[in-house]
Amino acid sequence: MDRFRLDNKIIVVTGGAGKYGKPISLALAEAGAKVIIASRDESKCKEYAKELKEKKLKAEGVGLDQGDEVSIRKLIETIVKKHKRIDVLVNNAVSREGCKDLDIISKADLENSQLVNYTGLILLTQSVLKIMTGQNEGNIINISSIQGAVGPNFRVYGETGMSSGVTYTYEKWGMVGFNEFASKSLKAAVNLPNWKEAS
Repeated sequence: MDRFRLDNKIIVVTGGAGKYGKPISLALAEAGAKVIIASRDESKCKEYAKELKEKKLKAEGVGLDQGDEVSIRKLIETIVKKHKRIDVLVNNAVSREGCKDLDIISKADLENSQLVNYTGLILLTQSVLKIMTGQNEGNIINISSIQGAVGPNFRVYGETGMSSGVTYTYEKWGMVGFNEFASKSLKAAVNLPNWKEAS
């Protein structure tokens, strides 16, 4: 297990108090990291951070509106001012406001969804990348979905009654492409000694 230790690493998990964010945040904290749990629901993030701290783990809950560029900049500035670095960014947050079927989705639904899941994600990644480039190290993890690999595949939901709206599949496929693009273009542009392409 020593190979997986993350002692003293500063790790930002967007949507870190949500359905998937909670186990991600917990696992990283158990590995020794200081986990910054960020989402629009700041009170929920602080509450979950408190739960982790009660388990003797290191965590901090903060507010982040990924659809607001000012909120993104404020988050990064606050973290760097307090912790001096960002070692890992986990892009886990997702807005499901536009998760509707193709025949009923509106222009407003599309714009609201992409403001968070596309524009906000890229702006946040861009901001963190500047910090990591200055540190000469760092990792960015993008949480996509099976819908970004084989979607739309509604059979994966079984008897749950769940489905996947048009924007979710569109954006998760886009995240896979963004991951590949960023990995290959940055490898050519940035001289980092331990660079590894995305997988």
